[in-house]
Amino acid sequence: MVVAAQSPWFEGLLYGHGREAGESDLVDVGGGVVGADAFHGVLHFIYNDELPTTVTAKSVKRRYEATLRLFEAADYYLMDRLKMMCAIRLGDFIMDSTVDTIEEYAEAYSCKELEQACKNFAERRGVSLLPNLEIIQRLLSRVGATHATRRIMGVAAAPSTSQQHATN
Repeated sequence: MVVAAQSPWFEGLLYGHGREAGESDLVDVGGGVVGADAFHGVLHFIYNDELPTTVTAKSVKRRYEATLRLFEAADYYLMDRLKMMCAIRLGDFIMDSTVDTIEEYAEAYSCKELEQACKNFAERRGVSLLPNLEIIQRLLSRVGATHATRRIMGVAAAPSTSQQHATN
């Protein structure tokens, strides 16, 4: 009941909203998107109302990666408060080497505040935020890309007309 109160996704799962009679009782709670560490982090948040220790670890790289995974999981499980807490934490990681990745995640998971923070940082630093195809492909492989999404990726990969004119 505690889990269902924290997330509409879990509520639907546990109370059978949209589930057909006779369907298997075994459910993939990660949907191929959420890893075990992130799922553990979600449960930690639900039961303790705080970010898990992986997000507060001593290693900066570990904290950054754990926060990205937890941000992704929070979006998947429709946990807005956790998602916003992760977005705030990710804001602390915005720097030249991470701004592209964080901006792509913010855009992919509809976090306008974090996306704007990345754009503001890039503007102040004179950094150009170009689509990072490697990040986009990784995100699409996790959430499953439709034909239209793959077509959009093809457009992002094509050089813009201004880039074509610059090379001519």
